[in-house]
Amino acid sequence: MEDERGMRRMIEAIERALGEERRYLKTLEARGDFAAVKLAAAAIAEVEAGLRQARSENAADAARLSEIFWERRRAFTEAWDDPDGVGTSTFTRVLRLVDGGAQP
Repeated sequence: MEDERGMRRMIEAIERALGEERRYLKTLEARGDFAAVKLAAAAIAEVEAGLRQARSENAADAARLSEIFWERRRAFTEAWDDPDGVGTSTFTRVLRLVDGGAQP
């Protein structure tokens, strides 16, 4: 996982997952579930911020990437009340990719 290609594959897997999360957000919008839309959008924004942070730090290993996303998840849960887990599920999905070695 320490090599550049492995990290690139992991980032690509996270970006694919974010694409699926954005599609889910559109489904929530279509249903009119605007509280869930806010949570999903906030979680996606935090994950995107985590990716930007990883790139700016040149984070080159899964352990540091995991740390970044755990920090972002904590920030999200401190800022948002997410009783149904709409936003936290996004972090769970991303952390499974990171901790599991980017199995899409």
